[in-house]
Amino acid sequence: MATNDTVSGIKPPASLQIDSDKSTSWKKWLQQFEWYAIAIQLDKKPAEVQAATFMAVIGPDAIEIYNSFNLSDANKNNLKIIKERFGEYFTPKTNISFERYIFFKIEQNEDEHFNEFLTRIKTQASKCEFDNLLDEMLKDKIVFGIRSNQIREKLLTEDKLNLTKAIAICKTCEEATKQLDEFEGKNKVLSLKNKSLRNKQNEYFDCKRCGTNHKSRECPAFNKPCAKCNKNGHFAKMCHTQKKYQIKQKNRVNAVEESSISSEDEVYISAINAGGNKDWTEKIQVGNVQFTAKLDTGAQCNVLPRHLIDKIKAKLKPSRTKNLISYTEDRLAVLGEVELLCTIKNEESNITFKVVQEKVIPILGLDTCEKLELIARVKTLKESECEDDVFNGLGCYKDYEYDIDLIENPKLEIIPPRRIPHAIRDEVKQELDRMVKLDVIKPQKEPTPAGTLFQKMD
Repeated sequence: MATNDTVSGIKPPASLQIDSDKSTSWKKWLQQFEWYAIAIQLDKKPAEVQAATFMAVIGPDAIEIYNSFNLSDANKNNLKIIKERFGEYFTPKTNISFERYIFFKIEQNEDEHFNEFLTRIKTQASKCEFDNLLDEMLKDKIVFGIRSNQIREKLLTEDKLNLTKAIAICKTCEEATKQLDEFEGKNKVLSLKNKSLRNKQNEYFDCKRCGTNHKSRECPAFNKPCAKCNKNGHFAKMCHTQKKYQIKQKNRVNAVEESSISSEDEVYISAINAGGNKDWTEKIQVGNVQFTAKLDTGAQCNVLPRHLIDKIKAKLKPSRTKNLISYTEDRLAVLGEVELLCTIKNEESNITFKVVQEKVIPILGLDTCEKLELIARVKTLKESECEDDVFNGLGCYKDYEYDIDLIENPKLEIIPPRRIPHAIRDEVKQELDRMVKLDVIKPQKEPTPAGTLFQKMD
């Protein structure tokens, strides 16, 4: 006759395997047996059947342990007592403080999925007897044990974070990271192509426009006029035209051969632009032409635009300098140079200028400014030689009238007092007390209307 177990088709759990972690093995096996007992309704059977079923399922390795209990005949059929004795054997009294120490030390391992990490901390928490604080302890362990700082930051900024929210955030972020990694994997080929293109752009090559070696899109001749053919985009030494550079001067032609420029020198200037209202400037007279030049102490040369040279009708000559470079790395091609007799502050002086095509403000460089004493370097400041120094000691002006213009019905803005940092309040209080003692200021404990203030001034 078939038993209820056979009819139900439910197989009992495997025999208890006693390994090094006896406590964990016992708890897991007992949990399986409890489920099995419920499934076959073991509690409805006689006590001796319940005990016999338990011992039959637990396996041969536990028989010696059972025999060591020395149970009475009555207790041999009491399943509850049998479970308690096995529990005492496999689960000795634990050190709660030590188990909690292990719990607090747990951190997510590298490449460990969040679910695995969650299982580990829950298993250890079951040994710590947190009771009602279990959820809070698990939540805090997730926040401070998670490996990703980005996820931790999100958890810390979450409003009213609880265990359920913490678990949901970690799982969502882990899934998003997984999807991002997959997306980046699909675009790896494209990234390699872009990297190859960038490397190509970073490679240096011999440029046929400027004659130098530079990276892509960094040609100093870009949009700069050629000194030979006056076309933009290349330097004169790389020009393919056979014409000579010509400058008209009083209907005569002064030919400047490309070979007469013997070097590719570059001169730095601090700024070269259309001008500014706050710059130091000086008026210069050359013949019948007057113009204003900027005093630029950061410039290594003097600069004039081509359109002023045309007005002055001066004769250009070759220049060893080929480019002017500003602090912003902008380059201007030098057409040539010219020496002019300039009148500055009623004094005449010969000044050499570099000439450029662009319409920039004229510049007097550092050397010329110092030579003409337009600027001076101040090393020391002399003290006042006045016998009665007005800044000596404390006091008030006597026999002196100060004229102040007052506006009728002024609209005065009410501004709250500024707060003094707590760290310096004592120092400020001491200084105020000192000034009051010296009769420099007087304390005012009540608000004073602006009208009252003006009446006092009158």
